[in-house]
Amino acid sequence: MRVPKDQGLTLTIFMSIGIFAVLLFWIFLPMTVDLHGDDHDRVKVLKPEEAVLQAEAILMQAEKSLAEIEKKREEEGKGGADKEGKAK
Repeated sequence: MRVPKDQGLTLTIFMSIGIFAVLLFWIFLPMTVDLHGDDHDRVKVLKPEEAVLQAEAILMQAEKSLAEIEKKREEEGKGGADKEGKAK
């Protein structure tokens, strides 16, 4: 393999070809990509009021779940204390 006499010029040419290829890719990419296809129609726009209502519903479900878990823990704790009292 030969080493070019002007290495700076060789590097400049290779870099220019690379940059040119990237610019061509960026120029032609929007033409080849369908940004407004079938999926565009399926996207649902969420209004702030709806988002708040959905968040409140999720929070209410979480509160109910936490209350049930706390009840189960209390019942398990009472049941365990009753068993210990009877064993003594």
